[in-house]
Amino acid sequence: MIWLALALAAPLLVYVSVELWRRPERQFTLYSSAARWGDALPSARVLARRPARAHVRGRRQMNLGTILARLEEWDEAREVLEVARATQAGAGDPYESLTRSTLALLELRRGEVAKARDHARAIEAGAEELRPKARLITAAALLVEGNAAAVKDLLGPSRPELVSSKRPSDMALLAVLAAAAPDPELEAIVKERMPLAQRKELGGQLPLLARVLGV
Repeated sequence: MIWLALALAAPLLVYVSVELWRRPERQFTLYSSAARWGDALPSARVLARRPARAHVRGRRQMNLGTILARLEEWDEAREVLEVARATQAGAGDPYESLTRSTLALLELRRGEVAKARDHARAIEAGAEELRPKARLITAAALLVEGNAAAVKDLLGPSRPELVSSKRPSDMALLAVLAAAAPDPELEAIVKERMPLAQRKELGGQLPLLARVLGV
C-alpha cells in the first residue's frame, strides 16, 4: 500500500517541483515587464545564482545588475555587472557590450572617466548594433570632465539628425548636448520624447543630466 501511495503521489511531486523551479523565472518576467523592479529583485537574485550555461548565467547576472542600478543600489550593481561582464566575455556573448554600457555610466557617476572610456572602446569593438552606445559614453565622459566645448564639437554637427529622431538613444545624446550648451529647445524635445521612467533612470546614472531631463 505504501508503494502504491508513493507511486500515485510521484507525478504530483514532480509537478510541484517543476512549478517551484519555474516560479522565479515567471515572477521575474511578470514584474520586470511591469517595471516593478523592487518586486523583480528577489527572483532576479535567485536566477543569477542558478547553475546554467555561461551565456545564460551571464545574462541573468546582467539582468540582476541592471535592476540594482534602477533601484539606485549603485555599488552592488557595479559589482554584479562586473561579474556578468566577465561571464559574458568567457562565453563570447555579444550582450557583453550592453553590460559594459551600463557599467560605463556607473563609472562616470563616480568620476572614473578612464574606466568608462575603456568600456567605450570595448563596445566599439563589439557587436555592431550596440556600437552607438559608445558615442553616448564618450560624450558623457567629456561632460563629466567639464569639457563642454568638446561635447559640442562631437555632437553639434549631428544636432539636426538628433532633433528629428525619436529614438531613446538619440534623446540621451541630445540631453548631453543640452547639458553642455544650455538650450531650451533641446531640453523640451528630450522631455517630450523620452519617457519619464527612462529620464529618471538616466538622470540617476548621470546626475549632471538631471536638470535637462527634468528629474
